[in-house]
This record gives sequence, C-alpha cells and structure tokens, in this order.
Amino acid sequence: MQFLVRRAAALAAVLLSIGASAPVLAAAPGPRTLVVGTGAVAGYAYPIAGAICRAANATRDKSGYRCAVESTEGSVANLQRLATGDLDLAIVQSDWQRQFVTGTGKFQSPKPDTELRALLSLYPEVLAIVVRADSGIAGAEDLRGKKVVIGEPKLPLNPLFGDLLAAIDLDRKEFAQTIEMPLSEQPKSLCDKRVDALVTVVAHPSMFLAQTAAACPIKLLEFKGEAIDQMLRTRPHLAAATLAAGTYPGQAEPVASFGIRATLVTRASLPDEAAESLVASVLADLDSIRRQHPVFAGIDRAQLGTAALSAPLHPGARKALEKAGIATPPLAAAEPSGASR
Repeated sequence: MQFLVRRAAALAAVLLSIGASAPVLAAAPGPRTLVVGTGAVAGYAYPIAGAICRAANATRDKSGYRCAVESTEGSVANLQRLATGDLDLAIVQSDWQRQFVTGTGKFQSPKPDTELRALLSLYPEVLAIVVRADSGIAGAEDLRGKKVVIGEPKLPLNPLFGDLLAAIDLDRKEFAQTIEMPLSEQPKSLCDKRVDALVTVVAHPSMFLAQTAAACPIKLLEFKGEAIDQMLRTRPHLAAATLAAGTYPGQAEPVASFGIRATLVTRASLPDEAAESLVASVLADLDSIRRQHPVFAGIDRAQLGTAALSAPLHPGARKALEKAGIATPPLAAAEPSGASR
C-alpha cells in the first residue's frame, strides 16, 4: 500500500514538473465578428442584413469571420458609426452614401470621407406615382392642373420626386394643388376622386400600393426616355428600375421607373479576404436570399457591383464579383490593388 502511495506521489511530481516547464497550448482563436448596422427591426434593412449574415456564417469556420446584425437608427447613424469604427459594415440608402462621400447635404464638409467602400448594391426603393386607371393621365406631364398628394404631413418631400420634375421640366406650381395627407387616408381619397395622383417612394411590392389597388383600379405612371436617362447619368446615386408585370392587381405590363438602392458598405480597412468571403457567400446563396422576402426579389444579380454606388468598390468585393462574372465599375484611383491588409 505504501508503495502505491509513493508511486502515485512520484507520478504527480513528474507531471507537475512537465507542466511547469512545457509551454501552455492556447486555445485556437475563434472567428472575428463583423457587426452590420441596419435600421429598425420592422424595416427591410434588418432582415436583408440577417440574410447576408446567415450566408456568411455558413462559411465562418473556413473564412475566419462571423457576421452579426445590430438594429440602429438607420443610414445616417450607420455612416457616422462606420467612420468611428463602431460598426464594421452597414446597410445604407444610396442617396445617403452619395452625400457622405461627396461631403454634401447632411454630411456637409470641405474634406469628404475617403475611406468608405461599397460591397454590394441590393434591393431598389422606387418612385411610384399612382393614378386611377380611368383618370386619362398617361404620364407625369399630364399632372399639370391636377391635385397631387406629395407625401405625409411634417415629413420632408422625397427628393426623387423633385429629380423627376427637374428632368421633365415640370414645376410644382403647375399642379392645381399639392397636398400632404396621412398615408391611411390616401387610397380612399384617390378612389373617391378627391385627388388625382399619389406620389410615393417604396420598396416593391408595397402593402400601401396593394391596398390602394384593392380599393379601386389604379395605374402606375412610367418614367423612361432620354430625359430620365440624362438625369440618371448626372445622379449616380439613382438607378433605373422596373416593376415586373403583376406586381400589383391590374398591372398587366412592366412599369419602368427609377429610385435609390439599399447598399452594403464598409471601410477601406476591412481586410480584402473578409470582404471577398462575405460577398462570395452572398453570391452563392443569392437565390435563397431573394426568396426570403418579396422585396428581396428585386435584387438584380447583374447590378450588384454597379447600381447606385458612389463609394469606390472594395477590392475584396471586386474580386468576388469578377470571379462570378458580374460587372464592376472601372478601377478607381482610390482603390488599392487586391493585396490583403
């Protein structure tokens, strides 16, 4: 018995000695977390970021990066927090992206930010002008002398409507009346012929427009032609869009329009391999992502790397897109070569 005790004690001493002299084996580091700023949980930015993160997290063991979603106050807050390093990625509207990189509007500055980088152009938010099907209004020019609902009370007029009016040389003073009206009252006012047109900018399909179409037969005005093309050339934060036939009841034909895009952005400091892995994961899972919400069906694979992007394309995103045969803009001087940082 004493022999067994002594043997156990000796063995313990040997193990202790080995442990004291041997190097400690550190646990393998886990994937680095990339946080995506979105918007309100009830909006579209939050679920699209969730879909992107699910795609990215499916390959996190291989890529070394995991993706997490954070609800925020929206595009402006996201851009500000990206600049301070409080977020790694963000969903922002393309018009806010444009202001940020040009130092205009909300981000007025003599020294605009040069570190913002685009990753993907996502779903469109499209200008829609709705009239009654029997109104005789064929295009925006026919709104002269009409009563037009331009938005809701106390909310700023969406600039897309102003862009349209400037493009077709139509002044708001030429309307019989411009009206601000709560959203809930607009469909009935149109159907009761108290107003002639409703102006809205939404992601499609829109519950609001579906409800309006259910209240009475409607028509969506088309916006296309050289005047619109010229406007889009001078406003790179905008992109052409088409509402597919059948998007709303009674809409038998596609409707051409334009709008802004939800975009995924980051900073130049994001490692190239992280950006490439994230974008490649989205491309591999794009069909599934587009099925996760009716609005996401508007994501156009061919325009992922070009539509309404003002910030330079991140080199890692460019690499993933070009590998997939998707068009990218010409290489900008601000973009380094694809070396990892």
